[in-house]
Amino acid sequence: MSLSYRSAVRGVGGWAACSAASVAALGLIAAAPATTAAAEIYTQPGGETHAEVDTNRNLTSGEKSTSEGYGVNLVDLVGIATPLSMTTLRPQLGYIDFPKDQEHSVLGQLDLASTYNSQRSGFSLYGTFNRSDTYISELASAQFNPVLPVSPTTPETARVTTNTTRTLGNVEPKYDYQLSQRTRIGFSGVYESATYSGDFASLYVPYQYGEGDVHVAYAMTPRVDLSAGPFISRDAAKLGGLAVDGKGAKLAFDYKWTQTFTGELELTGEQDDSRLSEGAPTTRSNNFGATYATTWTGQITSFRLSVGRTFSPNGAGGVYKTDQVQAEFDRKLTERFTTSYAARYIDASALAGPGVGDYKYGEAVAGFKWLMTRTWYLGGGAQFQWVRYGLNSSSANNAMAYLSVGYQGLGPRT
Repeated sequence: MSLSYRSAVRGVGGWAACSAASVAALGLIAAAPATTAAAEIYTQPGGETHAEVDTNRNLTSGEKSTSEGYGVNLVDLVGIATPLSMTTLRPQLGYIDFPKDQEHSVLGQLDLASTYNSQRSGFSLYGTFNRSDTYISELASAQFNPVLPVSPTTPETARVTTNTTRTLGNVEPKYDYQLSQRTRIGFSGVYESATYSGDFASLYVPYQYGEGDVHVAYAMTPRVDLSAGPFISRDAAKLGGLAVDGKGAKLAFDYKWTQTFTGELELTGEQDDSRLSEGAPTTRSNNFGATYATTWTGQITSFRLSVGRTFSPNGAGGVYKTDQVQAEFDRKLTERFTTSYAARYIDASALAGPGVGDYKYGEAVAGFKWLMTRTWYLGGGAQFQWVRYGLNSSSANNAMAYLSVGYQGLGPRT
């Protein structure tokens, strides 16, 4: 799949563009009279067609086979803003065909980001629904999602199979209540469900995952927050009895130095009880993780970084210790020409079991976008992927290049 297809018409500098659109919508609300509570609604439709060539699309460790494909993608960015809330919806639909390999697939995805703030409380809800083939679903993208923050899980397995589809959905609610000028209490949670269908669905493990926490937050300064609290989690396979129960605590530092430079450092300690099948003995492990995420957005340059260790459900079954780093850099060279660079590396290993799903995966991408008119653009880029599987140490790689022509509607105007 092309960079543009796997990013679902994200476009070069897509996450920065979506943030700019949201800020512009909030600007409309700020400029409106205080007496009005009517919602401001905007929409930014887009579409793209592309062609690509891959040297080893299915990441086979044996003989490589070059393949050519083409596709079309449709997307819309919908924003709903009121004086107290901001909601962003991003539905998208894509189709790609590889005639030589007799393979084709359909991608469907919906992203949701919503926040509400009153005088003493705040609520946010993030979520995504995705149905796609395993080339999309099982290989983690180097580019960030343009609507959502860093994903709460890393469900990818790095296993690519033909004619197999994953359906995944998750939601992340969070609520905070202001006890005093500096102190808040709240709760947050994650729920995720994944299923597989198709010719090789038996190679994957459908699962349900849930996590919930309560926390206390203290504003150390107007720009720095400290929060801490306990949490519990459970990952359970939908078949076979595999389950992992976890409990622990988190400590997080949030900072917002400026409107364009923000970040978060989170430390995690947890105890996990893993059971490989119904009636099997439980294996207990103590685990420690840390993550750091930051975003900087300038007038012509934007940068986003996420790095650290998490403990995440995985379509190979169970909870995996996942070390990863992900970075994206976008730069607007002229009013019409933008470049984007992104890279990601993942090292995933199971907390319990023989490690059949352990893997290391790396991806690097570079792309450009040239505006032929205010709304029509020409794009292109290259991508390199590499994977190594832990159990048998086999490895594979794929190089891809693509060209695209697309349409991107104008965003809201302040």
